[in-house]
Amino acid sequence: MPVAKSIDENNEFNAFTGAFSLLNVSQGIVTGELSNEGTGRNYGLEITAERKMDKGFYMVMTSSLFQSKYKGIDGIERNTRFNANYLFNVIAGKEWKVGRKKQNLISINSKFILTGNNRFTPLDLVRSEMEGEGFLDPTRILDGSLTDYWRIDFGIRYIKNRPKTTSVIALNVQNVTSRENEFGRYYNNVLNQVESSTQLALFPNLSYRLEF
Repeated sequence: MPVAKSIDENNEFNAFTGAFSLLNVSQGIVTGELSNEGTGRNYGLEITAERKMDKGFYMVMTSSLFQSKYKGIDGIERNTRFNANYLFNVIAGKEWKVGRKKQNLISINSKFILTGNNRFTPLDLVRSEMEGEGFLDPTRILDGSLTDYWRIDFGIRYIKNRPKTTSVIALNVQNVTSRENEFGRYYNNVLNQVESSTQLALFPNLSYRLEF
């Protein structure tokens, strides 16, 4: 059967010592000797447009264009792992007062996210095939980019207010289109190719809360 060989890019410390930076570490433990000679910088532009709650409706839109760069002790400027370049969000919702005294509330909310994805170091497929496991290409450190990430969330909530208690029933559905966004890449040493792992698809969450 094919073997899915995971690639831990924190091991860039071992393979490409001069290019390593803690700015790129998202998990795991670094055990090697470090220095404080590296640098990092983030810069960009952000725009926000907001419609405040009016007649039960609200909307917020934000967009960002940015660069996230770093230098290791080798002095070469590269993308950080998190240099997605852009981010766009839209959050909108509507509320209705219900009940004989209009003391209760029904609301719907939605969120749309579109962004570039994390960077990664492509494989050296020739060496990987020879060795039978994944090896990163030291000439292309963090040159690759995972496919763009987007997701739509939706929620509905009912709030019932009583003299001494408030109860809230909510249904929140994350990723309503069930899009399988790319999470990472790994080496299949049987097929000698790079394959993708994906994040969770549709994820519903039903909750009840009693406040008193």
